[in-house]
Amino acid sequence: MASKPSRMVLSLTGCISNSPGLQNIFLITPQEQTGSSNGALTKVQLRIGYFGMCVHAGAGSNCYLSVSTTPENLQLKLNSTMNLSDTDITRVSGLFSAALPLQTKVFLPLLAAAGSFFLLGVAFLMIFKWSAKRSRSSLTDMSTKRQELYRRGLTSFVWASVGLAIASAVSITESSAALQYWSANVSRSSITASAGMAMQVLQWMFVGLSVIFALAVTSMLKAAESGALLGPGGNGLPPKPVATRMPPPGPPSFAAQRPPPPSTLPP
Repeated sequence: MASKPSRMVLSLTGCISNSPGLQNIFLITPQEQTGSSNGALTKVQLRIGYFGMCVHAGAGSNCYLSVSTTPENLQLKLNSTMNLSDTDITRVSGLFSAALPLQTKVFLPLLAAAGSFFLLGVAFLMIFKWSAKRSRSSLTDMSTKRQELYRRGLTSFVWASVGLAIASAVSITESSAALQYWSANVSRSSITASAGMAMQVLQWMFVGLSVIFALAVTSMLKAAESGALLGPGGNGLPPKPVATRMPPPGPPSFAAQRPPPPSTLPP
């Protein structure tokens, strides 16, 4: 499962730096395309990630961290890092004003929450495996309760990670498709939007790996409870006690109340 955290990190770090490949991992990209005085088409594009944005204007491009900032601050960073015309700066500023509400109110970072729950699940898995290495003969009631607590925490965090990952992937896919349809068929402005396919592929791969990991953990726990998964010296999770039902009482016996048979000996 080493590739699972890497896909999550790539999805979260898209568009926060100029590193190769990160500029192509984005949620959605609004762009404005207009004609210039000589008849050529000029395009200004803004790629939006979870925590960053990349500007593509003219022949240059640059990425900025956009967490807890304003369009004015982003424009100051733009002026100090890119040499653009006044027209392109005005167009990029308009895209900044539209992109920040999308980033903070529409594309919520549920994937970060899913990753946090996944890491907590991994921590509980390591604790559970360490606890299961103890010999069955040395287990006490307190240690058994702790193992049950670790098992419940492991199951809860792993499946919560799956639920949040699915919610994140579905919300990003649906929101991106809705914005793309609106800009292409309903909106009358010169701004169009395109969904980031690389981001969606990474998120759905993360969902698939999360489900596989959760099913593997659940299967391991069931095997440990049944005693099929044992550690050195017969270790493992002690099986849960099975309640036995006592048979119903039968009818009362009167054998003890019968008088003894008469004696056959002569008096």
